[in-house]
Amino acid sequence: MLAISKTSKRILAVIVVFLSTFTIILMTASLVKAADLGGVDLNGFCRYRYMNSNAIATRPDPNNQGAAGWKCKVPNNTGGVDFKEFSDANSSSIVEVCNWQYNRANATAQALNFGDPYSWRCYGDVIPTNQLIRATNINKNYYPGRKWINDTGYKLEFQTDRNLVLYNPSGKAIWATGTNGAADMLSVQTDGNVVLYGGGKALWATNTSGSNGVYFAIQSDGNLVVYNTNNRPIFSTGTAGGSIGRFSAAADWSRPKYLETLASWTDFQWEDAINSAADINAINKDNFNFGSFGNITSFRTPVTDMGIIYRDLSTDLFGNEKRFQFTGAYISDDYYKVTGGVYGYHGGIDIAAPIGTEVKTLVSGKVVLVEMKPWGMLTIQDANGENHIYKHLSQVLVSQGGSVTAGQKVAKTGITGTAVAHLHYEITRKEYIYGDLQTPTKKTKEEARQRTYNPFKNYWVMRHI
Repeated sequence: MLAISKTSKRILAVIVVFLSTFTIILMTASLVKAADLGGVDLNGFCRYRYMNSNAIATRPDPNNQGAAGWKCKVPNNTGGVDFKEFSDANSSSIVEVCNWQYNRANATAQALNFGDPYSWRCYGDVIPTNQLIRATNINKNYYPGRKWINDTGYKLEFQTDRNLVLYNPSGKAIWATGTNGAADMLSVQTDGNVVLYGGGKALWATNTSGSNGVYFAIQSDGNLVVYNTNNRPIFSTGTAGGSIGRFSAAADWSRPKYLETLASWTDFQWEDAINSAADINAINKDNFNFGSFGNITSFRTPVTDMGIIYRDLSTDLFGNEKRFQFTGAYISDDYYKVTGGVYGYHGGIDIAAPIGTEVKTLVSGKVVLVEMKPWGMLTIQDANGENHIYKHLSQVLVSQGGSVTAGQKVAKTGITGTAVAHLHYEITRKEYIYGDLQTPTKKTKEEARQRTYNPFKNYWVMRHI
């Protein structure tokens, strides 16, 4: 018998421990990679594949318990049914369903009980990104029983009770459409709209039609967001960070909308409505009666759409029935001429609020900038990453890094950095926390459009959804 020294035994022991540890690591990695994604929605796949909400999956040969052999039983136009191919590759039909159902590319499938053809489950990698749904050439339709789970554990589920519900990682509902018993199809449409239907009738929608190429994101932070082709959020549920949203979104959606006639407006129409001295005068005349010296003598009840938006925006900024003249237009040639183009085109609007007027934030969010010199500036970033900038302030009532709630008093107006007391209000993309003053300062209209959002349209969107 071969003798083994103590040193050799120690070395062998180390090797055994190393190999054991390595094996455990490989097994753990394998288990993480092959995460149990959930059950298989066979009927939903048939309905999706043939765009028929009454289609079901069936097995003509009950003795075939493998992944192949499934057919889709689809009602036809003559009152009968057709048995259509379940998959383009019958040998891996369940795998195709898993990839479709859980938005994967390399899922696997396994039957827990081969005697039960409905016991299949899906396995696959955990996706370390947001769940994205984008309609390309055809609408993407989904039916009750479908669910999406992102890497942080947030789950959007189209439940079998017909309610569309968003759950946090602890399993608590934080948003819902409230369509129990009514909805039968969720459609991410090629026109950019995401619509929940019941019996062919729209029950809830994101109201984002007219923006081809958009995508619907189930984000890792818990927010449901629709982005346009410029990656700008144009709808959200407001549930970022697990915030509680609406539980009757469909009922809220079906109520009369705020200035619904503006839903068909293009960005050009919105800009053209508030970008000249003539537009400013029209909005002021719709809101105020003036004395002989140009002073406001009384308020009017506005009748034009832009006049109504200005009244409501002013009320939300300054409090009930505190309205001041509109003095600075958005991306205005007139403003450019008056200022000599020193700051390029005006990226926001100006309101002639007297010194010391309390200002409320229009949105909830985080205070990302407080800078009193030289411009008296406060920037609040909302859940969609948009910056709401208030400028020429005499005092800021909140601290940088803190959180604020819509309607909270955050500042007082002043003349900091300007000769005439007024509030400059501007909305910009995430990276432009200084707005007009960001380096390089914008010079062209297109640069202003790329950096900022129309304040009137943005306010209308907040009120309309």
